[in-house]
Amino acid sequence: MSEASTAYNARNSDPKQIARSFVKPTDFDKIIGFQSKVLVGPRGIGKTTILKLLTPSGLHELKKRPAFKDFKLDHVPLYIPADTLWKGEASAFEGMQSLGRSSINAETVRFVQNALFVDYCLYEVIASVQDAAEIACEYGSEKPDWCIDISPSVEAKICENCADFWGLPTRPKSFLGLRLALLKRQNRRSALINSLDDPDFSRIEAEEPLDLFIMLQGFFTIMEDLTGVRKWALHFDEMEIAPQFILASIYERLRSFDRRAVIKFSLFPYIDFVKESESARISPREGHDFETITLSGKFKNESYQFSSELVSRICEGQGLKATDFIEYVNSAADQTTLAFDKNGHRKRKYQAIFRSLAKKDTSFAAHLSDNGIEIPRIPQYTEHDRAPSVRKLGGISEFRNHYLRSFTKGQGRKLSRKSYHYFNNYDQLLKLTEQNPRAVHFYCDDIIKCMTDGKPAQGALKSVIEKNVNRFRALVATQSVPFDPINNKMSHVLDVVDNFGEALYTKLISSAFSPEPQLAFKVAQSMDDYSLKILGIAVNTGAIILDESNQRGLHLDLRGLRFRVSYQLSPWYPLPTQTGSERKISHLGFHKPTAQTALFDWED
Repeated sequence: MSEASTAYNARNSDPKQIARSFVKPTDFDKIIGFQSKVLVGPRGIGKTTILKLLTPSGLHELKKRPAFKDFKLDHVPLYIPADTLWKGEASAFEGMQSLGRSSINAETVRFVQNALFVDYCLYEVIASVQDAAEIACEYGSEKPDWCIDISPSVEAKICENCADFWGLPTRPKSFLGLRLALLKRQNRRSALINSLDDPDFSRIEAEEPLDLFIMLQGFFTIMEDLTGVRKWALHFDEMEIAPQFILASIYERLRSFDRRAVIKFSLFPYIDFVKESESARISPREGHDFETITLSGKFKNESYQFSSELVSRICEGQGLKATDFIEYVNSAADQTTLAFDKNGHRKRKYQAIFRSLAKKDTSFAAHLSDNGIEIPRIPQYTEHDRAPSVRKLGGISEFRNHYLRSFTKGQGRKLSRKSYHYFNNYDQLLKLTEQNPRAVHFYCDDIIKCMTDGKPAQGALKSVIEKNVNRFRALVATQSVPFDPINNKMSHVLDVVDNFGEALYTKLISSAFSPEPQLAFKVAQSMDDYSLKILGIAVNTGAIILDESNQRGLHLDLRGLRFRVSYQLSPWYPLPTQTGSERKISHLGFHKPTAQTALFDWED
């Protein structure tokens, strides 16, 4: 597994650790409300961070911080993380079927997988209740609503009643005993999957099928009667790795299954399990049955307040001032074309940029002339004059000035590959993170180490950016794409995304200057399903960013949507960290640019 997929992963962090450095995302107050929610975003965007924070242990630690001392939550959260063993069990079943085991059929597979899933979830539910009871001991008579005051005698009654209702063979009198009994039943079923002999499933198949949500309704009834708790939130995290029929069943329950409970569900932006579901239940409706909270980076006009606040928290945690960090980063910038305000945000020196680019790019000089922009008069322009036009040219002119040595219309261009120096400033650093907490942590940690080691900023930033681009590329490269038996082909997500980036860069640099060059794509209605699956994986990895200005949240189909290459990859090609016009795409190229001339089938 790549470093990027393990380090700074909330899955491996204690809720208390998360609470100490937590930075509120924009929609945090919406997320914690007593309403079913789906948290949407690619890998590393912070879905697990939020759901793990919203546990009794996490909330107790969070309230110790002055900014959160008045924080309130009017229900008890039950955190249910995904288990990576599910994939292994699914593979084991497939292996048994391929070996021709006579006892294995589709019904048996579904029965056992569901039974294992239910017991796993019930185990995590009891673990959350135990956490809520232990944290309640930290408070006096005024306990938060997310704690539960449970005496030993009440604990015994809860466990006995749950064991009876859940069909366990014993009647434990403690939460520990109840969890162990659930584990024992899981182990008995798992042993059959891993058996070297042809396993006998007859005894398990004779058992009554378990429905997780009916088991939970019984649990809520027991808890309401014995403790008075009437409001619960089920936090299902990273359930994409669950078997598809289970994932679909949880999603369908967003329509509500019990007045006492809501569901908080983390999902990738692109989902296909809904349309593949065989269930007769009516799918929930976004906006009616649940609210979607999008955590991913935005397509354009992004406010980077979250990333900036997280930088401050990271610096504070390492004994540094954020202002010193920002000053160090900006000291690596090109001072001839950039200046910085008191907060460290860049201010382009338009005259210097325009004058430099006009000397080597005849198309840019012609654009200035055609639009009446005179470089010596730029400081005199007002908002009622040409100042807005000048600002509109700023980003692209800065990029071309950095990477272009000369361009004469009709004669092509000479490139100036100046490494990653174009990205050496604080504003660019924030953009490169795409609001991804994991990326922010990586960049900050690496830069802070360079600072404390006394390394010159310019060389340090180059190596840090290069290192983090490669980290993200390694993560994208791990994403597998199913083999396409119809067309006898297999693709890799990273190759496809690289084709996008290389094509955009070539078009941007090889063409005459345009204030709004093509920096985005639009998926044609004619795109085939296999190509759409690849795009979906790229979206879920964060390698491409969707334009959700007209449709936010979950996507069952990507046709008709605009997207751009993630800024986390921009230095590789390179590409400017801004949006532009679009080009429609109907088919993906499946090879490196050097291996084929036509990367895409374009539709104008």
